[in-house]
Amino acid sequence: MKLIKKISSINPVYAERFMILAAVFAFCCFFPNAALAADAKSSGAATVTNGFKDLMDIVKALISSIGGIVLLWGFFEWGTSMQSQDGVMQSSAFKRIGGGLIMVLAPQLISVFIK
Repeated sequence: MKLIKKISSINPVYAERFMILAAVFAFCCFFPNAALAADAKSSGAATVTNGFKDLMDIVKALISSIGGIVLLWGFFEWGTSMQSQDGVMQSSAFKRIGGGLIMVLAPQLISVFIK
């Protein structure tokens, strides 16, 4: 209870400054190339672009991984729905399989549309 009172008594301005500082610290830890000054060989734009490429690669891998899980779940649901006479289960299984395929192929689709 004392901890809750301490947390609620923090000045909102200090809490906001702490959140900004934490965000900058996290950015510097995860994207050190973007946080450091540009070296003699590369420009500042190239440094920032490399940081965004790293972030894009992480997001692509995450979406593709979740898509694989959804795709396997859809196949399991489809197999289960084949044992019943309910058409709604079968249609929802096909929708889940389609959604999983789109999520798995999303990185390739993004690279096709961007270039």
